[in-house]
Amino acid sequence: MKVACVTLGCRTNQHDTAEMQTLLEQEGFSIVSGKEKADAYVINTCTVTQRSDTSSRLAVKKSLAINPDALVVFTGCYAQLNPEEASQINGLDIVLGNADKLRIANLIKKKLLNPGQPWRKSASTETILSDIHKKRIFRTIPVRNFQGMTKAFIKVQTGCDE
Repeated sequence: MKVACVTLGCRTNQHDTAEMQTLLEQEGFSIVSGKEKADAYVINTCTVTQRSDTSSRLAVKKSLAINPDALVVFTGCYAQLNPEEASQINGLDIVLGNADKLRIANLIKKKLLNPGQPWRKSASTETILSDIHKKRIFRTIPVRNFQGMTKAFIKVQTGCDE
């Protein structure tokens, strides 16, 4: 199965995407470009400006234009700070908070590879959101591939306000 990750925003998001891609590859998923047809799209969002919010919503629309039946996961700062608004975006399947990003591979696997329940888009959006202010555990995994980057990043923070 193919998963495309689209990253908007800061270097922290770029590192978070690299972590998610690593986890997805470990579970047997193939990582493809956001411009390719995929079974799932992970949109790692930013919400620093109104323009970044618009870009995040547009990324969902572009993904669904490529594959209207794809599983679409919306994560990152927009998802964390505005989950109710995010869940109203047409075509989204999962709104995933920042503290739960490292669950991405298991969530996608559960949705797409569940033998008892074949994947079909639903009208409702599942929201998975932990309070980032209560969870103070710094979680990270080793990353060896920063796709499209010439330099690697060292993660020293998680999110805009931590």
